[in-house]
Formats: sequence, C-alpha cells, structure tokens
Amino acid sequence: MNQLLQRIRSRTRPRSRGGILIEAAIVLMVFMLLTGAMIEFGWLIYVMHTCTGAARTGARTAIVAGSVKADVDTAVNNVMTGVGYTTSQYTVEVYDKTTDTKVTTQTLPVPGHDVAVHVKAMWSNIGVSFLNLVSPSRQIDCVVVMRKEG
Repeated sequence: MNQLLQRIRSRTRPRSRGGILIEAAIVLMVFMLLTGAMIEFGWLIYVMHTCTGAARTGARTAIVAGSVKADVDTAVNNVMTGVGYTTSQYTVEVYDKTTDTKVTTQTLPVPGHDVAVHVKAMWSNIGVSFLNLVSPSRQIDCVVVMRKEG
C-alpha cells in the first residue's frame, strides 16, 4: 500500500528539473549586468567627485592674492596624485571667466575677476570599463569658479 501511494504521488508531481537551472541562469545574467553597471557608474561618480575636489582645491589656491598658475597646478596635482592618478591622465586649465580668456602665463586674473579651474580627463585614461557602458571617448570636465580676492 505504501509503495502504491509513492508511485501515485511521483506520477502526479510536475517535472521541473531543468526549469530551475534555466531560471538560475537568467537571474545570474541579470545580477552580473546590474553588478557591472554599478561598478562602472560608481567609478564614474568617484572620478567626477575626485576631479571636482581637485578643481576646488586649485580654485581656492588661485583666488589667494599673490598666487601664480604653478601654485594652482601643484595644488591640483597633490590631490590627484594622492588618489593614484598620474599627471599624464588629466589636464589642468585656468580661465579668467570675467574676460572669458584662458590663462597661458603664470599671472592669474586680477582681483575681483572670476577664476575657473578645469580638471579634464578622458574616460579611457582614468576610468574602468567592465561592460563599456560609459564611452571611452567621454571627457570628464570638472569646473569650479571662485572670485579672486583683492
């Protein structure tokens, strides 16, 4: 009698041995895609935050009376090399936003003018590409503008 009940129960049970494996494969692919996207976009946010912090430090240096462009470059380089980037991975540009000109000499804008410090980098030089969701040709350009002290 016991064997008869086991045979009846085994016949009425649906067979789903392969279904679990297929579901696991689909869930695993979605999980890997989401994990890769979080890694890549998380790194993008980290890079943008770091570059903005470096630009802010450069702008704070630029607005002090008596500072020159080399001081700005040094301040930005200290922040960027502190987190592991080399000077070949990014560029530093200083602009006088009041006259809309790029500072090409060591002399910074006069007091009362707005000074903009740009820290620029290409994603292919500074980012990680796990799934290539961020284009390698994307330019990261972080800008901080402050008014020069008198």
